[in-house]
This record gives sequence, C-alpha cells and structure tokens, in this order.
Amino acid sequence: MSDVNHSIVIDNVSLVRGKKKVISDLSVSFQSGQTVAIIGCSGSGKTSLLACVATALPINTGDICIEGTSIQKDIRSARRSIGYVPAILHRCPHVRSDEFLELFAFEAGLSGKPMRTAVKKSLEMAGITDPGTPVDSLPNGKAQRLMIARSLLHEPNILIFDDPFHSLDPIEQQKTEELITDLSLSGRTIIAAINNGIVPSCFSHLGLLEKGSLTTLRPAVFAAFQKNLNRTWSYRVVCPSTAGKAMAALRNFGIHVIHVDDDTLDCLFDPAVVPCDELLSLLVKAGITVASATVHPSWTVQLLNNTSEAEC
Repeated sequence: MSDVNHSIVIDNVSLVRGKKKVISDLSVSFQSGQTVAIIGCSGSGKTSLLACVATALPINTGDICIEGTSIQKDIRSARRSIGYVPAILHRCPHVRSDEFLELFAFEAGLSGKPMRTAVKKSLEMAGITDPGTPVDSLPNGKAQRLMIARSLLHEPNILIFDDPFHSLDPIEQQKTEELITDLSLSGRTIIAAINNGIVPSCFSHLGLLEKGSLTTLRPAVFAAFQKNLNRTWSYRVVCPSTAGKAMAALRNFGIHVIHVDDDTLDCLFDPAVVPCDELLSLLVKAGITVASATVHPSWTVQLLNNTSEAEC
C-alpha cells in the first residue's frame, strides 16, 4: 500500500469509541510536501483522525502507512517520521522551557551536543529568549510555538497539528502561520485540524470531514470548491445608495437577495448556474454602480456551516 509519492497512506481505516464509529472505512493519501487543513463540524472526527495518523490512538481496522512503513507492522519506526501537537497543551507546572524540551529530546533518542543543538534551535523557533522561563508562564502564542518546536526536535518529515491557532491573538496567529509556511518550504507534509473553519493561506489543500469520512480533498482555493457541489454561496455586494434598486434587478432573474442596508446586499446563488461575473454584469446593465463583490462570510466558513446544518 506504500507509494513513493505519498508520505501518508490511510487504507480503509475505522475507529470505534464506545458504540460510535468515529472514523468510517476511510481511505486517502497525502502527498509529500502537502499542507492540508481538515475542517468539519464538532464531532466529525477531526481530532480522532489526527491522533490515529500520529499513532497516538490505535485503529480498529485497516492500516496507515507512514513514509512506506506500516503502523500495524512497525509502529516505532513510523513514529520516528512524525511530529505531533495535540489540541490540549500540557503546560507542565514549574518546568523550565529548556528542561521541557530536553525531556522530549531525550525521549526521541538525542543526547549530548545533538540534544543541546536541537533544544537551542527549538527555543529560537518559539521566540523564547530566556530558556529558564517556566512553560506554564508562557503566553498562548509562545506556548503553541514551543509545542510545534518540540515536535521538530527529531526532525520528522510529517507534522500533525490539532487546532494550532486556538486562542491565539492576530499577531501570534500570523507568527504561527509564518512558521507553518517555513516548515512547508522545507518539504515537510503538514496535516492540521482547523476547528473554526477559517483556513489561512499557509495551507495548500483543504479536506472536509463528515461523520468520520473525508468527503472532499481539493486545493485550498475557492475556485476548486465553488462548482460541482450543488450548493449556493453567499456574496456580499456593495452598491452605494442603490441596494434597493439592485435587489429588484437581481430578483427579476431569480436570484435570492437579502437586503443588509442601503448600500449592501447578500446574494445567494450557485456559481455553476449563474457565474459571479454574469451577476455583476446584470447590475451594470441596470445602471447600478458596484463598489465591491466578495464571498461573505469566508467560503471555508460557508462550507463548514453548510456541513454543520446537514450533519449536526
């Protein structure tokens, strides 16, 4: 089942917890160097799927191949290729940042100068200038980057991040996004669960998880999702002082329109039926000035919301 072009191959994997089938006969491959964001409503199985790929949670059926190594046959070797950051960060009270990293470096088989070099590099990556800073006193952003840096101590080619942007302020999120971009440029494969559905540009692909099945995996651009999904999308159209006139014009063509204010409309339509350019052309021909037309809210949030309504 291994493939030299794929760093992760999931083959007919199922996971049962209690009486619920959390992961359902899932088969999918991730290519080397891909950065993949996984979205899905609460309870869709994102955390469980990532934990299974990271070998932190045993699967019931099937197999997962990590860089050609089956976790069913040689889980220890497979783990050497994986760096994992779970959603729940254990702060380890009163433990210094360098001690925290040394503990995991030793567990990864490092010692002496290689350990000191790896720990120093990780502290720099996390932006921690004082190695004696207790882990439990770090702000959320630095703590998150420290956990990512910890996952890189043994220089794995595959990184698994569960909700890496949780509780980060905008500046810390930007720094974490930049870190993920830098890691992807080094050729690593990165799989991350995104709970709020807002997918940053540092991800090359987007996967949609529904009831334990990955129903869609495409490049993380709107053009890859807006057609062939048989659904409507919401566009926010700004027509200064002429929203009422624009609403009447669009309704004549069967387009569902919501009046927001005197300048703004939300238009719901399927681009496969009525392309956005055609919609704007209708307004221009009606003598209406269009200041802007954008997908609103974010198309990834709309995709997640649509899934949530059907699934939850």
